[in-house]
Amino acid sequence: MPTQQSPHLTNLEESSRITETSKHLLTQYLKEHDSDLVNLKLLGQHEYTLTLPISTLQLFNEMLHHLARGDAVEFIAQDKVLTTQEAADLLHVSRPYLIGLLENQQIPYHKVGSHRRLYLRDLLNYKFTIDQQRLATLNELTAQAQELDMGY
Repeated sequence: MPTQQSPHLTNLEESSRITETSKHLLTQYLKEHDSDLVNLKLLGQHEYTLTLPISTLQLFNEMLHHLARGDAVEFIAQDKVLTTQEAADLLHVSRPYLIGLLENQQIPYHKVGSHRRLYLRDLLNYKFTIDQQRLATLNELTAQAQELDMGY
């Protein structure tokens, strides 16, 4: 029985095309299936079947989405401890602004010696809350503009 050779990508363009196609197929699959678990079959010299939570497949799909756009992707554990500069960079704000948020108790933090540290999960919770507030404000402004017939 001949062995199956693993495919090799010849260039970045081909890799992007395959990633984009895979993303579309996976997105379609996720729209059509709502079970808690999914079986994923890996084919090669040996065949493996993985049983995964659907949330893992959704995360994989999100990763494919970013890779297809050419974005860099990095996985970070939510219990990762961040410096104030790392946290400020993730929020796209200045470090002094972030320290103000910490001191006003808008984001939980702890001290290691004299240095402030915070957990990624707390930073992401803050970002989610702020994003939701911004969206609600935008929806409210849009509704007001429509009521006033401002052409929006």
